[in-house]
Amino acid sequence: MLDKDHIRKSVSDYYVEVPGGLLTASGIFYHIDSSGVEHLVPGLLGKVRLRDLLQEADAQSSAFLFWGYYALLAGLFWNVYAAIGLFVIVSMLAYLLRPSLAGTAVGKFQVVIVNEPLSYVLTAIVLIWFGYNELLPPMWTGLGAFLALRVVLALLKGGKNHSFPSKNDRILHFVLQKHALRLGLSTPAIDEIQNNLISYLNTTKRRKSDSKKST
Repeated sequence: MLDKDHIRKSVSDYYVEVPGGLLTASGIFYHIDSSGVEHLVPGLLGKVRLRDLLQEADAQSSAFLFWGYYALLAGLFWNVYAAIGLFVIVSMLAYLLRPSLAGTAVGKFQVVIVNEPLSYVLTAIVLIWFGYNELLPPMWTGLGAFLALRVVLALLKGGKNHSFPSKNDRILHFVLQKHALRLGLSTPAIDEIQNNLISYLNTTKRRKSDSKKST
């Protein structure tokens, strides 16, 4: 049974339930509320706090950018081109590995990686060091990367558009499913959604194929 007191303790410090879903402190909106989470994975909220699930989902949505950004900052101590190359490689790898990290120790660690005050402090230290040593190309590259990171993060959060399910919703569903598998919980509602999606895709593919044959 859903532990309401367990959920209530988390509401004030990280997320709030609003009409239509959940809004987190990171500014990310999910089209599901606590009762919806309990419906998707019965018993999960009695074992894992909703706050922790939302934090992990928030981190999953942007962690690949932070991995790439920190790799870039490290690469700037070598040279600018190496830093850019590291950003591309590391961010792409982190993005591709994102599904497999949900519900793992690394996935939980990403909550630290995406901590914005931490990125401010590390960026300031690196840029001040470059400025003090009069290394202007890496300093300006680092500053530009930081500003670009801020813009992209704002776009990922999706502003105030709460009208349609987004990638963030799919990430949260994946986090829920991974935790359910880890804890041995059944996910009948998620399985039904996946089956309906597969059925829809197959029907669409079949209609396109029939359409081509008729022409």
